[in-house]
Amino acid sequence: MNGKVGVQNKGVTSFMPNHYPLIMGDHYSHSEVIGSQHKGRVTSANASITLTDGRSVSVDTYQQDGWFGAQYIYVQGSQQDTLSEIAAGL
Repeated sequence: MNGKVGVQNKGVTSFMPNHYPLIMGDHYSHSEVIGSQHKGRVTSANASITLTDGRSVSVDTYQQDGWFGAQYIYVQGSQQDTLSEIAAGL
C-alpha cells in the first residue's frame, strides 16, 4: 500500500464480485477514502481495469527509485490530490 513493488502474500484469496481495487494509499483508512484531507501518495496495483459492464477505468502512474534498489509505483497527481479527487477524475 505504500507503492513499493514486491511480492504480496496477503492478497485477496477468494472471488469478490464487483470489487475493483484500483488505487490504494498507505495512510488512508476505509472511512477516509471519501474525504477532503490529503494523506499522502497513493499507488495502483493495476493501472487499468475493465468493469463487468465493459467500461474501462485507468489511472496514470509513474515509477520512482528508492533506497537499495527498491522500486515504487505512484498514481500521477497523488502528491497533492486527495484519494477522492483522484477518483473523481476517473
